[in-house]
Amino acid sequence: MEVSSQNFTDVEICSTIITSGLQCTTPNYPGCNDEDGCDHCGTYCTPIDVMTEVCWTFTVGDGGGETGTGTSPGGNAPPPPGSGGGGSGSGIPPADPCNNTPDNPTDPYTAQSNVVDPGNCPPPTGGPGWVPIEDDPPLFDPNNPCDVVDSLLKTTAFSVLLHKLRDSTINNYEIGYSQLNTLNPANYSETYYTGQFNSETLSVDVILNYATDGLAHNHYNSPDRLHNFSAEDIYKLAYYWSIGKINNLSTFSYTVVTDSTSYTLMIDDPAAFISFAQSWFDSKAHFYAFKTHLYTNHGYAKDGNSIAEDERTFLNALQAPPLNGAGLKLFRGNKEMNSFTPIKVSSTGQLVTNPCN
Repeated sequence: MEVSSQNFTDVEICSTIITSGLQCTTPNYPGCNDEDGCDHCGTYCTPIDVMTEVCWTFTVGDGGGETGTGTSPGGNAPPPPGSGGGGSGSGIPPADPCNNTPDNPTDPYTAQSNVVDPGNCPPPTGGPGWVPIEDDPPLFDPNNPCDVVDSLLKTTAFSVLLHKLRDSTINNYEIGYSQLNTLNPANYSETYYTGQFNSETLSVDVILNYATDGLAHNHYNSPDRLHNFSAEDIYKLAYYWSIGKINNLSTFSYTVVTDSTSYTLMIDDPAAFISFAQSWFDSKAHFYAFKTHLYTNHGYAKDGNSIAEDERTFLNALQAPPLNGAGLKLFRGNKEMNSFTPIKVSSTGQLVTNPCN
């Protein structure tokens, strides 16, 4: 047979076949009288093993073996399983750079390859017995504020709560909700608070009688409203911790919603937050110093500030010494309030994503 492809090679497979039987050692004995001359093999015959070597030669390549030929000095025997007899064997496939197939290897049973991956091979596709293995979903980390916020957004209750707060910004008073079991929808509950009767203030007083897992309130459409948290909001967060009304600092969420913005504060460093709360809110003098740091020193909520400018100045005040972050991480909600992104001010003064560790 003429072979024109460099991907073909000759392969010889040999096998030793052992045939066990009995050999008549006394064929001329008078007692041996059947047609083969030995009818008393139990007495006159001896066991014997006949060893026969059988070899097959194959020309293989281009996806299958060619016709195999072989001889057996001691008789005929079937080819071993998987041999290439009759042109339908399982020879070595041709070189395929997308599957790292060997290109005319010296040993067809050794995975050798001189094929270079071209870099544009398609992803593996399904075939008989082929099942893709998908990565396991990442485990929830209750100490990771990004995991907590993502989990909150997957609950129906939190989404409904955000929209109730936004819908109520048309009123002339604030409302708020305390929340229990925010990450356990089956046991979730909330308590409603209203500032409707606080005629001298824009705020809503949330008087907690029990420890809670989250607090959320709105800033209604007053000309004096803030688009973000106020100094009083931060003070209340520290106050709730100081009287033991926060179940878990790491999973506690603190949210504010306006007609056009939404933000959630998470405590990503409980030790730093506790130090901040103890240092800045233990007296009226320290609280006023915090307000000066926020509003005067960093220009937060100045008349004419854009939403982005308020974000930048608010975060600058938190990130700057002596607060140094205060153990807090600010998340900004999108327009639909179905995605919240952690943000910070970069070293060049730009608002950038602040990924969780």
